[in-house]
Amino acid sequence: MTSATGEMIPADHKIDGGPSVLFDAVAILPSDAGGAKLALEAAAVNFLRDAFGHLKVIGYLPAAAPLFVKGGINDAAPDTDAGLLAFPAASVNDFVAAASAGRIWAREPMVRPMPTDIIPPTPAA
Repeated sequence: MTSATGEMIPADHKIDGGPSVLFDAVAILPSDAGGAKLALEAAAVNFLRDAFGHLKVIGYLPAAAPLFVKGGINDAAPDTDAGLLAFPAASVNDFVAAASAGRIWAREPMVRPMPTDIIPPTPAA
């Protein structure tokens, strides 16, 4: 990646070598063309789906929209999910604060059935 000052910042992982489970929160910051290209990369789609499913805070640029659509995460939005932060409306400080608060437990029913949905409660005798 190249910083705003032109400094090259090396990657610590490639997309299929650093699963989202290794991170407390993720930021998806592609260029306008990069978001569409990432949506064609199964590893990138799976990374985002895993991060969402692991209840991580996800910061993203509008250019990441194709990735969300391809991953089937098009019903979630910042106004309905406190763990989704759309830049530049959200700030880096917002992202850090949300990530510091931990997982987004309110998202859990969206990504897996709750035990009561799988095993009905035993009727009272």
